[in-house]
Amino acid sequence: MENEKERPSFWAIIPATVRYDDVVGSTAKLLFAEITALSNQEGYCWASNQYFAELFKISITQVSRLIKSLEDRGFLKSEVDRAGGNLRKIYPQIITEPVKGSGNKSFKEKFDDLVGSIPADLYEERKAFIDYWTAKNDGGKKEHWQKQKTFAMRQRWSTWLRNNKKWAKPEYKKLPSDSEIRQENKKQVETETQRMIREAKVERTPEEQARINKHLAEMRKKLSNKFTYEHKGS
Repeated sequence: MENEKERPSFWAIIPATVRYDDVVGSTAKLLFAEITALSNQEGYCWASNQYFAELFKISITQVSRLIKSLEDRGFLKSEVDRAGGNLRKIYPQIITEPVKGSGNKSFKEKFDDLVGSIPADLYEERKAFIDYWTAKNDGGKKEHWQKQKTFAMRQRWSTWLRNNKKWAKPEYKKLPSDSEIRQENKKQVETETQRMIREAKVERTPEEQARINKHLAEMRKKLSNKFTYEHKGS
């Protein structure tokens, strides 16, 4: 594979038109599924025949024949990107027939028809997906999805979720380490000790001074015992 973008998706798609085709063999159908898993958000796959040959333990010639058989049946389209270093783009043709009665349906309605019900926690993602693909171009004539060579709704949705999961960073508050907790406790005790020392400098009766000195001694002893114990146990 050419780069990190080509990491396979968790999901692969084999539509009924491919799955129940009598001409295409089982290995070609698995190859088609792998191509859908490798296709990026723009709907195409960069993987080479060498990659597929190593993956399926077959020859490069066999891979070429399998891809040709899928192209002959209308399940794949290939083109060479001359400007991009003669790299091949493979487009899975997942939707080979229009959905019955969907000619005048909106993108949102087509999404619901093709993707179906989704969990409630994906409603916001659904809205973001629809908003992105229905945004108009600068001329305001075509929506973004209408400018694509092919548009496999379920595959695009799967890729959208995969990409968002990859880039989403969980928001959480970092918990302090044991060392940081010990330092904070030590700081608090030292602050209290300094406060007591400042108070000790104020003129007091011998009884008051003795009581304060006793309290300071207890504080210092407590501080010494606390951090000696924590150091041994760490």
